Amino acid sequence: MLKRSQNLNIKDQRKGKPNYLLISFAVFLCFLILFSIALTMVVRATDFMLRRPRKEINILAENLVPTHDTISFQSLDKNALLSAWYFQAMGPVRGNIILVHDNLNNRLQFDLETAELYSFLRNSGFNVLAFDLRHSGQSSGEISAYGYMEYLDVLAALREVQRLSNNDKFILMGFGSGCVASLLAWEALPEKPQAEADRPYLLRDVELCKDNIQAMIFDTIAASADDYIRAEIKNEGFLNRFLYYPFIPTAVRLSASHEKAKLSPLLAQVQAPVMITRNLPESHLDEASIEAVIRERLRLKHELTYVWETQEAGSISGWLLDPENYRQHLSKFLDRWFSE
Repeated sequence: MLKRSQNLNIKDQRKGKPNYLLISFAVFLCFLILFSIALTMVVRATDFMLRRPRKEINILAENLVPTHDTISFQSLDKNALLSAWYFQAMGPVRGNIILVHDNLNNRLQFDLETAELYSFLRNSGFNVLAFDLRHSGQSSGEISAYGYMEYLDVLAALREVQRLSNNDKFILMGFGSGCVASLLAWEALPEKPQAEADRPYLLRDVELCKDNIQAMIFDTIAASADDYIRAEIKNEGFLNRFLYYPFIPTAVRLSASHEKAKLSPLLAQVQAPVMITRNLPESHLDEASIEAVIRERLRLKHELTYVWETQEAGSISGWLLDPENYRQHLSKFLDRWFSE
């Protein structure tokens, strides 16, 4: 009788003992389910960021911009047909300027007021190409990738303007994430001219090198390409910031098959003159990120760097808020480095 009671007690103890293996499996399964849900949400949010509706060209613009040729050309990866306006310089040609717009924008970076910028640049003796990056304006393309893919569009634009102008002196003028596309395009070019057989496949018909980029103008450049992505996530509400802020920049880069673009080290390598302009205070991007780029460029290439700040709150809005000073400082930079 005693033995039977002892056996019952042992069984009761076994029944009361937790099954750690089963609990561990249940916890792992819950974690896997939560991870799958989170991953799906990040993928969907990234897809939304990449495929946002394009901003169409203002229908009044065609009649307001200076005399131009409407052209189109393929991006280097053949994934987009790019639409553009080409403005020929008035008087002796001092070089070519490629305008590279911000994400979620188009060749009219400042809407109809961009026409005055075109006029100013061509009247200053520069051929100007204003074009829509992929998935923008009137260009084709499935996604916009904050410069991670658009640098291929910039390289195609350089090739096209060289063909049209028979001139190989270039200035890249980027706005917002257009700074990313411009710097990545510069990085992709060889140091010196190369024979066609020696160039990478995508650059086979691009007969240019880094030396052909004789100046860069950046309106609101940040320390990293990811900063432009994070700035847009901030506008999507608290839940999105909490869930997606750490992950979407990485997902965008993976979608574009590109490594992380830190702009400060790239800009430090540019031996050509660089003009940087921005709003102070900055209303959209992380102001500290912009400060870091400017500070590092001035430390390393002070004599080749020109900085001007619009003393009014905004973001990429100096041309709109203070066009007279914007024009004056732009002229000063161009006149110093590009003789008539």
